Amino acid sequence: MLLSCFPRTNPSFAKFENKNSVETDGLCNAYNNFAMSKCGEACPEKYDINLESLDEYVIESYKSA
Repeated sequence: MLLSCFPRTNPSFAKFENKNSVETDGLCNAYNNFAMSKCGEACPEKYDINLESLDEYVIESYKSA
């Protein structure tokens, strides 16, 4: 009998929790568990920086690295 005939389910004794890999693979701040993608949105608002100038800075920083 082929094993592929059996449905893939979690065993009843194991707890299964579906997690978003973007949130669990090291993209969170270690100090306050704040997602790095949220920092990119919060910083321009907090420091009154427009996104276009932030994008230009990131591009120049990437080129010089």
